[in-house]
Amino acid sequence: MRTFFFYSLLLLFLTTQSADVKAQFYHAKSYKMSIKGTSSYHDWTSDVKNVSLVGDFMITNGMLEKIKKATVLVLTKSIQSEQHSNLMDERTHNTLKADKYPSITYEFISIKSVQKEFNRTSMVIHGTLSLAGTSKVTDLFLNVITNEKGEVIISGEKKIKMSDYGIKPPVFMLGLLRVGDEVSINYEVTLEPKR
Repeated sequence: MRTFFFYSLLLLFLTTQSADVKAQFYHAKSYKMSIKGTSSYHDWTSDVKNVSLVGDFMITNGMLEKIKKATVLVLTKSIQSEQHSNLMDERTHNTLKADKYPSITYEFISIKSVQKEFNRTSMVIHGTLSLAGTSKVTDLFLNVITNEKGEVIISGEKKIKMSDYGIKPPVFMLGLLRVGDEVSINYEVTLEPKR
């Protein structure tokens, strides 16, 4: 069973045009995060099992308006292959230098752009991605919707090159198996009002 660690609840403020402004707490109902890549043999996917998230957002009428702060932390050794291969997991952790750098973090800096349409908000944010000992300012795309239950669903996809973070794409079997440099990080979290 997947474990989702929280250092604190996500606090989102619901503001309206009326004089009655109430604060409401949200917490994570579910999450999904995966890393997808290619190799000379086959495509591969690994799931992230342990994530921590701290955030302070503001929404108005169910629409995400601001992100005041947000930090995501992934335990590197919680990245596990969909094939449940201990060998592949060990290679992944070695490639990401998990013993030396046990966590991967993304620290929010600012919002770059916002577009709104009905119950959907699209955002591009600036943040610092720290991976295998290298930190770089990286933009993330966030697709934010509010469903009929009042839940806020945040999702997106980010492609990065391992070589940009000082990671040499691994080669196995005397060069017969080569892992592609580019990987895709897919993420989704569903927040529900705490009643």
